[in-house]
Amino acid sequence: TELTKLRRQIYIKLLQKIISGKYNEIPKISKEIIKEGNILQGQNVYKMKITIDETIKIILGTDYSKTKDLELYEIVPEMEAILKGESPLINKSGKVINIIREICDGCPLPSYHITNMCRNCSAKYCINSCPRNAIVTTDKRPEIDLEKCVGCGLCAKNCPYGAIIKIQRPCVFACAVGATCSDENGFVLIDDEKCVQCGECAVACPFGAIVESSSISQVAIRLGKEPMVAIFAPASVSQFGPKVSLGQFKRALKEVGFADALEVAIGADMVAKEEAEYIEKNLDELGFITTSCCPAFKRMIETRFPEVVEHISPSLSPMNMLAKKIKEDHPNAKVVFIGPCIAKKYEVTLEPYTDYALTYEEIASMFAVKGIEPSSVEEEELDNATPYGRFFAISGGVAEAVRNFVNKEFETVVCSGLKECIHILKKAKKGEVKGLIEGMSCEGGCISGTRVMVNPRIAMSNLRKLFKIEEGILNQ
Repeated sequence: TELTKLRRQIYIKLLQKIISGKYNEIPKISKEIIKEGNILQGQNVYKMKITIDETIKIILGTDYSKTKDLELYEIVPEMEAILKGESPLINKSGKVINIIREICDGCPLPSYHITNMCRNCSAKYCINSCPRNAIVTTDKRPEIDLEKCVGCGLCAKNCPYGAIIKIQRPCVFACAVGATCSDENGFVLIDDEKCVQCGECAVACPFGAIVESSSISQVAIRLGKEPMVAIFAPASVSQFGPKVSLGQFKRALKEVGFADALEVAIGADMVAKEEAEYIEKNLDELGFITTSCCPAFKRMIETRFPEVVEHISPSLSPMNMLAKKIKEDHPNAKVVFIGPCIAKKYEVTLEPYTDYALTYEEIASMFAVKGIEPSSVEEEELDNATPYGRFFAISGGVAEAVRNFVNKEFETVVCSGLKECIHILKKAKKGEVKGLIEGMSCEGGCISGTRVMVNPRIAMSNLRKLFKIEEGILNQ
């Protein structure tokens, strides 16, 4: 989308200023982009400048509640401290999702609307199907009284012309946990108590008003100067093009400045074995056990189903499992996770093992600034992860991997997407679900993460072909 292009342009220009030490030029980035003719549809120069400047504050890794009322030039004197993570402006709250109120369009709240496709027919199916008498007749066409409407949708289902549509608010529709709401003026708010930091609202907003925090600046300034180890998710297959192998991606990460690059699938194998042991010892007593590798799923349980918390597997996520091992072997190393997940940026604040989390487009921006083309670098030998560990990227993969290590029969339930997770957990509370519940906040698994750069179907197909897994329950 045009917003994706703009975001990547901001990443690249910001990295160029930071790496070259030209911090005083950061406030000029918006002017540079606007002069290049990159003004979004529906925005004027003033609003475009706000979009860019406010986005920069957030991706600098600052606490937006502290910097939203500051101008960029007021933040520049703090840049060295921000990059070191020592500034009082730095985001240490764990909150990843931020709202730029000035950019929010205040979209209409979800409601049904009769369009001009209505033929004002004699049958009046809409009026007769409405249980609340919320549709009134006029000379031109019926109208819906929103004060009476309960949003059942029967009018839309019964209209023979399909002339009645449901207006959705993208951020509200995308949020499965009901964390997006509105203030008194109709602008979006996020209920931090309900929010699971999945980032679906940020992806859904068509105005770029919802932006996730970033640590790209803090990583960039340390590359080549401090020992940093990149750990990349199993979902990395095909993210940089169908011809870019995982071995080339691994090599590109080293060329950009990482001391080493390892597959998170190694940590996934460790998690599968540990969870298998836990299931063998505790499943009979607990009745059901949930996976713990998806941070948004885990937080959703903590906030919405607190009585289920004791059923969460105590295993670390594959990311933190591998990072912990790296820290044990190399205590001074900084560990940087690279994957498709916004929620991982939240997870790194919970445990002391992984220092930073970047998305694929963030690392792609680093490649662009350093002039590295992954498709042109040499192949690097991959790690000794099993295909089961690599298949953690696909919904059903965790359950299949754990089953491979358990020596007894048990049921597995795979939840793909938070809506399905909520449905299954409600049943589990009632005792209607037993065994291992695998929960993924993204439909299809991490391969469909919020910040993937390639069609998930293509990546999923290539992952299957690459590691030649027997599908088993992985038949999505």
